Amino acid sequence: MQLSKKSDYALRAMVELAACHNEVSITAGAIAKKHEIPLPFLEQILHDLKHAGLVKSRLGASGGYCLARAPKEITFGQVIRVMEKSLAPIGCVDLTDPSPCANFTSCRFHQVMARLRDAMSGVVDHTTLADVAGTAPPVPQVPRALRAAVGTPT
Repeated sequence: MQLSKKSDYALRAMVELAACHNEVSITAGAIAKKHEIPLPFLEQILHDLKHAGLVKSRLGASGGYCLARAPKEITFGQVIRVMEKSLAPIGCVDLTDPSPCANFTSCRFHQVMARLRDAMSGVVDHTTLADVAGTAPPVPQVPRALRAAVGTPT
């Protein structure tokens, strides 16, 4: 599975904002230039993040964008869900808006897709902007129960 460009760019922008948290606001243009993101696309992304309450904007000479909360309070999962709406690899395992599955009773991979969703959620919901931006201790190891759920060595 691959994140959309929208989620990729949103995460890059949010990590950039987290790295400068409480220092200055950063303009969309500065973020776009540094990360080679098309400015109109980034402005749309920042608008969505602002609407979701994850960033705020400031007007004026020192204006730009900043995080609405501390980096340790915003997870990758929150950012991705603003952009993607779901982490489910297929619609029938979406927890918020599941799609009907015509083959639910005979489906052989429903459980695998649900485990994949849970494993992805476990990682992104426990990784904060602070973890990645260097404003917190190193990212913790993946919990043993999560490693077991996805079948990786403990």
